Formats: sequence, C-alpha cells, structure tokens
Amino acid sequence: MISGQLTGEPSFSPERVVASLYEVALRRHPDRKGLKDHSQSLRNGASLDDVMRSFLHSKEFAAKVYDYVDRFPLDASGPLRIDLDDAGGRHADLWRHVAEVWSEYGVSDPYWSVLTDERWRAHNMVRADVLEEFYKSGENGLRRLETWFERNGLEIDLETVCAEYGCGVGRCTLWLARRFRRVVAFDISQNHIDAAHKALKERGVTNVDFVLVRGPDDLKHLQGVDLFFSIIVLQHNPPPIIVDILKAAFEGLKPGGILYFQVPTYGADYSFIEKEYRDDVQRRKTMEMHCVPQRVIFELAARNDLRLIEVQPDNMTGAPQIWVSNTFLIQKPAEASAGFVAA
Repeated sequence: MISGQLTGEPSFSPERVVASLYEVALRRHPDRKGLKDHSQSLRNGASLDDVMRSFLHSKEFAAKVYDYVDRFPLDASGPLRIDLDDAGGRHADLWRHVAEVWSEYGVSDPYWSVLTDERWRAHNMVRADVLEEFYKSGENGLRRLETWFERNGLEIDLETVCAEYGCGVGRCTLWLARRFRRVVAFDISQNHIDAAHKALKERGVTNVDFVLVRGPDDLKHLQGVDLFFSIIVLQHNPPPIIVDILKAAFEGLKPGGILYFQVPTYGADYSFIEKEYRDDVQRRKTMEMHCVPQRVIFELAARNDLRLIEVQPDNMTGAPQIWVSNTFLIQKPAEASAGFVAA
C-alpha cells in the first residue's frame, strides 16, 4: 500500500498518487470513477507498479504517446555520403576485415555477439538453462516471418529451401530447420559455424548445410534458393558488403522465391568514406553498425525484376533515435511459384 512516507515529506494518500498519475501520464485531471477505482486498488493491496502499468497500457496513453516522443527523430535529416563503388576490387580487404573481427568474437563471446545482452556473456553460457533460453529466443524470428507471410497471402511449400545469411551460433537456424525442408546457413566466422553445428546436432537437427563465407565468390551458394532470410546481421557489414550480399541474393532467387531481411537504411551522422574507414584502425577492432540507403535496395530489386510486397520500420538496432531500420519482404514473380503460392 502507498501510505508510506518519503524522507522529509508528508505521507501521500492513494488519491494524491493516482491524481499525479493522471496529470503526468494522461495530462488531465482525474475523472471521478477512475480516481475512485485506482485509489481503492491501492488500498486493497495493489502495487504502485501495477497501477502505473494500467495507465501506461491504456488506449488513452497510447493515443497521447505521440505527443510526448518524436517517434521518427531522423525524419527531417539530410542526405548521407556512402561510397559503394568497388574501384580496383578493394572490397576484398573489407571482406577480410569482417571475417577477422567476427572470427575473434566467435572465440571470445560468440553468444553475446549474436544478441548483445549481458545474459549471453560467455561465462553464463556454461549453464544448460541459460543456453536453452538463448536458443528458445530464436523462435521469435520464425514466428514473425510466418506472420508476414500470412498477412500477405503467402504459403510456404513443404519443399522450401531456405538460405539464412549470418547464422551465427544457430539461434534462428534451429527454428528455420524445423520449419523448412533444408536450410543453407551462411556465416563469415568458422567459430560461430562450429558452435551452430554442435547446437543443432545436440538437438537432432540434420537438414542444415553450412557455408563459410570469405568473399563474394562464396555467395554463389545463394543460387536456386526459395527463401532468403537475414535479421540483425547485414547491419554489421560495411555498405559495399551489404550490397554484395543482397545483389547475390536477389540474382540467385528462384522464380516465385521470397526475400525476407532486415537492414538499417539511415543513420544519424553516419557516413562511409572508404579511405577514411580504412584509416580508422580503432573502429575496425569493434562491432560496427552500418546502413545502406533504401533507394539502393529498391534499385537492386528493380534491376532484378523483383516485386516489393511489404517494407516496415523495425527496432532491430535497439537505437531508433540513431538508426532507421527496415524489414523487407520481396518476391521474384513467376507464373507458377515453385516455393510459394498465394493463399
């Protein structure tokens, strides 16, 4: 109950607390019924957290939240400078750099490098329950994919071959493999692939082929897939590498196939000038965040005669005030789809 006392302050009645919640959260004076009901809840033993939660989850608060926060703080931002031209094949150095950084993460902190939450630090992953919780989280990626398909009238054929770019330690791979006939899992770190292979084997999953990527030539394995899947991966590659990957995925997709992927398309004060990037040795030692302009993705799709089905903003960078991130659903038209059909 809230009849306690703050240091140096008089005790607060439930009515006063509830009135304050109305004024701060809903920016209005309390109505008589609301004041009575919430105050009585506090007197009956409800916690302050519960009462506050009821305010924050109310339709009235949801309608007003747009007034409190600029949900699109980058909406009026200017153009970005991003170098994408591969003059003289210099991008081979970029591929090597990404491989070095992520191979090191595969040794030092493989699970945290996939989901940067302190729960997944290497010293915690020796516990079986923590490991299972980590892999359970990958189911959300499959569920979101299925939701997007359902609302766009798409059905997944049982013979679908899915290419996952950036499989990491197999967090999402596990669930994709349980849903699709075959998964081709790509990663640039052999250490991550080894961990993924071990995790899947322990769970009885055998329908996954792994591809170690060291450059654009390895992307030839994207040829002839029904579904391309990639989330929270492309953003850790310099823009020219992102374009290399998407170009290969767009070109290799089977008729009727689908691309479902997430990538940041704008960053506050972001630029990618290749010479400056190469000279910035310190940045090259850490996990990087990059983006590629949305128009580049649209141009790639148009060049390959692909059809945009849905594009939505997402919060997969965890920092919407810095990054605009989008999830894309794109299809290669076909008279009769081999892998996907309209419901």
